Amino acid sequence: MFQKKTFYLAILFVATIGLIVTDLYLPSMPAIARDFDVPSNLVQYTLSFYLLTYSISQLFYGPASERFGRKPLIFFGIVTSLIGSGLCLFSWSITPLIVGRILQGLSLGTQAGIVRAIMRDSFQGDELAKTASFVAVGAACAMAIAPTVGGFIQLTMGWRFNFLVIFLYSILGVIAIWRWLPETLQEKNLQALRVSHIFKNYITLLKSPIYMAYTLCGCLSFAGILAFFTVSPFLFQKTLGLSAAEYGLLPILLALGLAIGGVINSIFVRKFGRHHLLVCGVVMLFLGGLSMLVLSIWMLNTWAIMLPMFLYTVGVGTCVGSCNAGALHGFAAIAGFAGSLYGMVQIFGSSLLSFLAANLDQTTALPLACILTATGITTFLLQKIPTKVIKAG
Repeated sequence: MFQKKTFYLAILFVATIGLIVTDLYLPSMPAIARDFDVPSNLVQYTLSFYLLTYSISQLFYGPASERFGRKPLIFFGIVTSLIGSGLCLFSWSITPLIVGRILQGLSLGTQAGIVRAIMRDSFQGDELAKTASFVAVGAACAMAIAPTVGGFIQLTMGWRFNFLVIFLYSILGVIAIWRWLPETLQEKNLQALRVSHIFKNYITLLKSPIYMAYTLCGCLSFAGILAFFTVSPFLFQKTLGLSAAEYGLLPILLALGLAIGGVINSIFVRKFGRHHLLVCGVVMLFLGGLSMLVLSIWMLNTWAIMLPMFLYTVGVGTCVGSCNAGALHGFAAIAGFAGSLYGMVQIFGSSLLSFLAANLDQTTALPLACILTATGITTFLLQKIPTKVIKAG
């Protein structure tokens, strides 16, 4: 059906473009606030509004991919995102920058949900969990490393060049998708865009306790990372005095944690099953949040924040593939709908948590620690639901 190596490269481009657009410019946030002479929380809204439009647009693109195919929608989204990237690059005030970010979000909403549908079209069972883990960890590592690159760009060339890099990376994505991504949808659904059909399928998914439990677990674990990236540019640079380049090096530790978690999932998922790996990951989420909470009461320094975040990201890398596979497992016939709703819930929930984090005290790690601890507790409770439903059935 496809060449595996080039297929993985293509879906990695699809999975990473939206996240690199999310994170590359984060070290430049304080500089943008200074250049436009606006409050820091107004610059943080460029992230929140991007995530909001990025999430909601997926609800349309999922059904559209069932009607027109996966590849045309993904290609359309990346090409049209170039307009938003150009507007960000040449913005003259905070308003066009926010508008450009909204255009990027509306366009790149094609990516997050449809890439899950592509994997569900191509794999199943533990193989789906393994592939989903590989892609999710690769995407999350790109998201974590992007601020490192962005910090270096900010130090040497200024914040506008971050949006130029996004523009050029998007063009590379267009080429990779055109050449390497096959159409994985076997049969187009001519009724997919009928309102009644859309409503029926989304209601089916929302009423499934197993689907929603796995989806919310994936949402909350990912949202904790986005909350960190919302708060951290100002916490580390303004409060702790790190430069943009020094701050940009910190996410490498998070990328390492995500990679370790992904390796754990890949090695042990077939032996222990995806749900046991999910439980293991959720426990690490909680311990990461709790350790930051305890440390933040007594001290405020780089390692008191980053070491708990490292443990948290190992947990994310361990459980995210299992969440993805568990949610989509029983919905092959409506994979486009299932993948898009999963992506919408994940990113919309993250945008709300990002918005909350942007309006909390950023001179201490305590609010972030509370958010991470709460996500750990909630995901631990949610992961019990699929087991109870299966036993009851």
